[in-house]
Amino acid sequence: MVEMFVQSHNGEIHLLPAMPSILATGSVRGIRARGGFTIDISWEDGVLKEATLTAPVAAATGVVRLKSSLKTFKVTLPQGGFKKLAAKDFA
Repeated sequence: MVEMFVQSHNGEIHLLPAMPSILATGSVRGIRARGGFTIDISWEDGVLKEATLTAPVAAATGVVRLKSSLKTFKVTLPQGGFKKLAAKDFA
């Protein structure tokens, strides 16, 4: 079920890759992803509202992609660091 919200493989983190229409609006917190990230996500009408990536245990590095977006972000965080992303960042 968690993989509807976040998938991480091949060095990439995919946000909202398989969001069902029945969950059009919502949020999840504390999803662990490869690379050492913890991710909180909120969405509205099936569109990303905000994603916060944190590196709670150690430094974390990864590439982030939003479903259906060609734009990616390479995120490198020190331990305790965070990065906020929104749908407009992927436009």
